[in-house]
Amino acid sequence: MRATKVAVPLMVAAGAVLITLTVALARPRDAALRRGVGAAAVDSLRVSAGLLRRLAAAADGYRTDEPVWVVAASSEPYAIVGVFPSRADAVRAQTRGSAVFGPYVTPRDYGREAVFVPVKHRPPTIYGDTIRSTAWRLPERPWLMIDVDSVVITGYHRSGATWRGSSRGDDIDAVFFTLSAQDKFVFPYYAQLSGLDVTTRMREGVAAYIRMAPEGPTRR
Repeated sequence: MRATKVAVPLMVAAGAVLITLTVALARPRDAALRRGVGAAAVDSLRVSAGLLRRLAAAADGYRTDEPVWVVAASSEPYAIVGVFPSRADAVRAQTRGSAVFGPYVTPRDYGREAVFVPVKHRPPTIYGDTIRSTAWRLPERPWLMIDVDSVVITGYHRSGATWRGSSRGDDIDAVFFTLSAQDKFVFPYYAQLSGLDVTTRMREGVAAYIRMAPEGPTRR
């Protein structure tokens, strides 16, 4: 797989816009400091553009309007160790080669805590096909993610075999089922965020699994 296949120009451009917005959202705020969280970590004052993108993306996953601290590797590809509600928790989670950055505050979505919004996407490019579907609809009343105990997905094979995947409710925000979906939504984003080398290795891991499938048609 050529690296250029991952970096679809239009999708990368869109990803760049998203990252730009995310960086703006994930800034340290004076209001947070006034709440007594302390001064921003010295580590946050001098970071590379690549690390800044990773920190912004990590903080943006916690739109709580409260300060968070990010533990991340100091060298490329700037792996994220975790995001924590206090600097003390972040310091305890530090690993060799990582540092603590923050605090960062990202606003809530429309003033609400994170909401569980399971929206389906299907080929060719049909998003949000939930209103007409009787098998897949949003909850009648919105659920807060903090109230979602767990998420379970079960796949049924024609042979009778089943696959079951599960996750804690607060530990998941998207699921992708096909390489096509990942080529459209996942890899262009990571190409912008972490670079082509990292993204190519990510995609190759998926490709290696796909190559284990039979080559001939199996439709009935």
